[in-house]
Amino acid sequence: MNNMSRRGRIRNFIHQVLILTLFAVALYFLKDAIDSRPELASLGWLKVLFWVAVAAFVLLLMQVIQGSFFGHTMERFDPGNADSLKRLAGMRRFMLTGEQSQAVRDLENPLAELIDWLMSQGYEEAGRRTMGLVYEREVKRNFSFTRQKYERVFLIYQPMPNVLIVDRLLRECIAYIDQRNEISLAPVNHLFIITDMAQTEEVISAASGVVNFLLKIDDGSLCPWLLDTNFCRLFYPLDRSLIKGSHRRRQNRFRMSFLKHLTDDPKEAEGEDEKE
Repeated sequence: MNNMSRRGRIRNFIHQVLILTLFAVALYFLKDAIDSRPELASLGWLKVLFWVAVAAFVLLLMQVIQGSFFGHTMERFDPGNADSLKRLAGMRRFMLTGEQSQAVRDLENPLAELIDWLMSQGYEEAGRRTMGLVYEREVKRNFSFTRQKYERVFLIYQPMPNVLIVDRLLRECIAYIDQRNEISLAPVNHLFIITDMAQTEEVISAASGVVNFLLKIDDGSLCPWLLDTNFCRLFYPLDRSLIKGSHRRRQNRFRMSFLKHLTDDPKEAEGEDEKE
């Protein structure tokens, strides 16, 4: 899986470089044409168009640099290396806030709580598999004649996770996605793993499989999440440069929605419903 991801990363980088090169050549010839022909130089709208194109080129260049260089220098955590796992365990970005941590500790049944949250977000149960419960919701279509798409969540409680189990779950999810695409196409997929394991070394080892995953699959993306309820951390992939920006935004909304759900006061929500 990692070798395929590396090839995909190289192919994606080459495509981006080709697009930037063609863009730069087009800008060069447009600028040369404007400078060499007075009748074109006098057209104000053409100059505006040129500078808009330059701005678009700069933005595209910055995106390529950020995704293809800075993103690729991120550490690949080694589940067999104690120092590597120690660095992963110390990363603050995966730690929940004090309020979120207390909310996680107060959960009597995290799996049931996650199901309630998914249903509140419009997801419906679509099946039960070895990789967990499957939930789907329809994605709003821009045009009525286009094929209906879905956003899918695989939800599982795993009391004793490790990096091999995470890898197996990811493979099973990918196989399920490929199998179901003709029936219910879901470009955006999530694998949400819940664990309350007390051995922090094993949890961090499993987390390395989540953090290292590159998300890109044949027909979209698969984003793994690992909620560690014992040590109050939410792990997710670090390098998301291979997937579409729209998928990254959906993943961001997914995470923010879950974290907000943790700290929402159910009593206040009930009070608001009664007022309505």
